[in-house]
Amino acid sequence: MAVSLFLFFALGIDVLGSAALDIDHPHLVGCCGNWTDPSSRYTAQWCVEGDIIEFQVTARTRGWVGIGFSNNRAMANSDVVIGAASSEGSSFLYDGFATRRSRPPMDSENNLMDSSVTRTGSEVTIFFSRKRVTGDRSDIALNSSVFFLYAWGGRVANFSEKIFSRHTFRSISETRIDLPSAVDCPASCILENGTFILNGETYEPDDPCVDHCVCSNGEFICAIIACSIPICGVGQEPLVLPGQCCPQCVNTYWKMAPLS
Repeated sequence: MAVSLFLFFALGIDVLGSAALDIDHPHLVGCCGNWTDPSSRYTAQWCVEGDIIEFQVTARTRGWVGIGFSNNRAMANSDVVIGAASSEGSSFLYDGFATRRSRPPMDSENNLMDSSVTRTGSEVTIFFSRKRVTGDRSDIALNSSVFFLYAWGGRVANFSEKIFSRHTFRSISETRIDLPSAVDCPASCILENGTFILNGETYEPDDPCVDHCVCSNGEFICAIIACSIPICGVGQEPLVLPGQCCPQCVNTYWKMAPLS
């Protein structure tokens, strides 16, 4: 008889990765924040999952929209993300660092992930994710509290060259924004069909060789069944039957039947 053992491995089974930003999804409750200007022309939303933070920023503007991060409430030495989209389909989105009060130059290293910029009517929306700590000296670490800078409305003179004018509107958070820790907001897992598996929850994949999996900070840790090869008697051989994982001794005496 085959002996089954459970071995634990990090296994990607029908997994797309950490859950994407969805402000209304219950699995992100307590791990998100937002800010809207008094005129409701600009809204910034952010969510933390593990070591990733995701942003969605929307503004009613004919120009660009941006968000920045600072340790001193000043534009100088701030980390910024700026994007714009035209009604004709032109767009840009880039990661920059402002060394002074002027148009921030692009970073030599772009650390934005899953980024996009779209225009719907009079609104421009930028979406991006990044690691809380990228290791890039031009990126402000987002593993603690920082000031948020909100800006929008500057005119875009050239989309391909990313040339734009100074912001028309701006605001800075009065106090530092406290971002939840990765321990408080561990990453969830998501299956190919869009089902969320929360951190610490168990998932049983449709695989006879996998006993169960546990979502651990965005990655499945799975108990894999380890099989031994059975010693079979005369007229038998070890075969893996449909729906099974481990081989079993199966009678094969019919193979030795003489031809009539």
